This record gives sequence, structure tokens and C-alpha cells, in this order.
Amino acid sequence: MVSNRGKLEHGQQFKAWKIATAPPNTAEGIEKYLTLGLVRGIKSEFAKRLVMAFGDQVFDIIEDYPDRILEVDGIGPVRKTRILSAWSEQKVVREIMVFLHSHGVGAARSFRIYKTYKEETIRIVTENPYRLAHDIWGIGFKTADQIATSLGIDKQSDIRARAGVEYVLGMLTEDGHCAYPMQILNDYDKDVFNVEIGQIEKLNSEERTAQVDFDGRRVEYLYDEFDELALSYAVTIHKSQGWEYPCVLIPMHTQHYTMLQRNLLYTGLTRGRKLVVLVGTRKALAIAVKRVENRERITTLKERLVG
Repeated sequence: MVSNRGKLEHGQQFKAWKIATAPPNTAEGIEKYLTLGLVRGIKSEFAKRLVMAFGDQVFDIIEDYPDRILEVDGIGPVRKTRILSAWSEQKVVREIMVFLHSHGVGAARSFRIYKTYKEETIRIVTENPYRLAHDIWGIGFKTADQIATSLGIDKQSDIRARAGVEYVLGMLTEDGHCAYPMQILNDYDKDVFNVEIGQIEKLNSEERTAQVDFDGRRVEYLYDEFDELALSYAVTIHKSQGWEYPCVLIPMHTQHYTMLQRNLLYTGLTRGRKLVVLVGTRKALAIAVKRVENRERITTLKERLVG
């Protein structure tokens, strides 16, 4: 049972400022609660026996006079131990569920969180709710961020900044970028340009900066500038134009038919300074060599020039 304190607003909407669990207080309600299976060791038959023996005092007896449940027919020392252990666990679960519900977490997710963190749930979530995005299936950065906001965690906090960076990099990884940061915009102030590839050397959480090494040249980025970087283990031929690399690997497969074009193959081959490796089939290579497509591009350049 849940008790709420609040007021009605806008017709039938109820705004609660306090939510707390309360055990059922009638014999019938107690029996129904015990038969839900939430307390291991108490099946339907034993629930009826407990209520018949103690009436609406069942919870008080279990809590304050646990030895008295041995008075119930069929409950011996082993079952008593099981019931008391489950009762204690259920108390913790109720507290955790109310805590999570009060911060906007639904029942299903709350249960998954509890199964992962057990009795440490409240401490872990309070200290760093962004751990949920790592540890709990179905919870991502956005949900964790909503919980953090509800908990009063500062939007400028380090744990939020770190979680946000990891979220962005994770999204980029899903798009196939998973190894190095790739500069994706021309930044003339930093003298770093599109498609340059470097490595993150260190992060400074106090200064909220990162240092990236571009082939021996160290460039500092503010956390707010991370949208200029993208993780990548590969780069498209189109984006590689204007750059050369010691070694180039080019996948050639018929499944990528629309990409099998002579101009793309030529551009890819000329990116390698020392070595170019084609990985795929001879058929795909033959198609790319023979296929020349001049696609019409709608730029309105003519209209702009004519005026």
C-alpha cells in the first residue's frame, strides 16, 4: 500500500510532495499481500494460517515477536528462518522501490536496478546515477540524466560531463567509429582540419579539457568542443580526399554495389603513400574498374551564376 500527501491541481490531477509505503492494515489486506509471493516461505495456505492466528497483528508479530510464528501449524525453525530472511529483504526492496519511484523510475526498471545493486542501490544511485547507463539494460544517458536532475546533481558536475562524453562517443561508435578521435571540422584557430586523425592523451576534469596528439602536435580541446571530434577506425574515401596515409585498406564487396565506382577506387588507391591493400573479391574490383557513373547533382549553381 502507498500513502500520498499532496493536493489536487487542475481538476483531477494530484500533485504529491510526499510518497511513502504503508503495510495493509486489515486482515483481508494482509492475507492478500502475503499471498502475492513477495515474501518467500509464505504460500497461500500459510498466509491464511498466520492471519487466523494473529489477525491484523501479523506484521507486528513478524517484526517484533518473530518466535511466535512457530505457534502456527506447519511453521518450524527452517521455515521461520526463511520467512524472517525474506521479510527483512522485502523491507529493503520496498524502501528502494519507493526511492526509485520518487525519482521517476518505473517499476520494471526499478526491479532491474535492484537486482543489479541489491542493498547498495540507494547509495550507488545517489552517488552517481550515471552508472545506471553502464550497468542496467534499457537505461541510457538520457534516463540517467533525468534521475540525476531529480536528485539535484549539478548540470555542470564532473560526473555529468564524463557521462555525457561517453554517451556521445558511444553514439558515434554505433555508427562505426570506435578507435581514434577524428577532427570533423576545419578549426583554423587550432590549425586542425577535417579528417585529421589523432589520439587523446589525457583528460583534465578540473579544467574540463582534453589533449589530443595529432601526429606529434598537441592540441587542447574544451569539453564543449568535443562535438568537433569523432571516434573512428575508418574514414570514407570522400572524406580522405586531400590526405595521404602510410597504408590504406579498401574493402571491395559486391554487397556495396553502389560504392563500386572507378572514381572512388582511384581516389582510394591514391591515398596510400607506401601500401594499398584491397580486401574483397575480384568480381567487385572488376565492377568498380568498369563502372563510371556521372550523377547529376542539384546545386542551383547555374542559376546563381546567371543571377
